[in-house]
Formats: sequence, C-alpha cells, structure tokens
Amino acid sequence: MGPDDRRKCERRALCHRRRAAGHAGTKVGSHHQRFFGSGPCRKPHLVRLRATKFAVRAIAEGLRQEESPVSGIRSTIISPGMVETELLNTVTSPEVKQMGEMIRGMSISPDRIARAIAYAIDQPDDTSVNEIMIRPTVQAM
Repeated sequence: MGPDDRRKCERRALCHRRRAAGHAGTKVGSHHQRFFGSGPCRKPHLVRLRATKFAVRAIAEGLRQEESPVSGIRSTIISPGMVETELLNTVTSPEVKQMGEMIRGMSISPDRIARAIAYAIDQPDDTSVNEIMIRPTVQAM
C-alpha cells in the first residue's frame, strides 16, 4: 500500500467517523518516539525511525486539533515499550536470540496494550485521552 492509498483510506475513515461521531483512531507506535523524536540525532541509523515516529505524532495531533472542536472525533497515540511478540521466534542469529530471551523476560503481555486502547476508546464523549505511554516497570528506557 503506497502513500496515496493510505491517504485515501484515512480520508474515507475520517468521513465515516464524522458521520458516526466518536473515536477516529488509535495510533500505536513504539515508545522510541518520546525519547528519539526530538533533539539532535546522535545515531544516524535512527533517522528514519525518528522521522516516522514524529510524523505519526504530528498527524494524530493535527487530527485532534482540526476535528475535535468540529466533529468530536478523538485521536490517541499509544506508545508501548517492550511487548511479548512472536517475532522473536523467527530469529536465527545466536546473538540476537540471546538478546531476544532477555527482552522476552522483561516484556509485558499484548493484553496490556489492548486494555490501554480499550481505556482510551471507552471514555465519555467529552473526554479525550491523547497519549498513553505503557511499558514494563523494569524497562529503563
């Protein structure tokens, strides 16, 4: 799906949400957007990651500012930390597998993220949860 296709989907979804009034969407992105999204880029390999995380935040905030006063549409960013994932089951590198086991031991269940999303959506119409950062207690960054 290219950028034009995504924009068409977003426009259609927005039109539908305007008619229905309610929660426009929940954007789920990594917690890195908070820590790597501003300030000088000291790690060049993170430039694209930082740019996409900033774009998600800008789009969600722009949607909130443009739509909330007019149509009551709400927008939420969920920023999860380390979450249990099946992706680690596909790793073949011994070094990465070892790191994956460490991560697996510190990760939280995807159910925690689902509950955060449900919390944001279940708020009354006059309440907007704009951002939730959720991560394991033991996660340092």
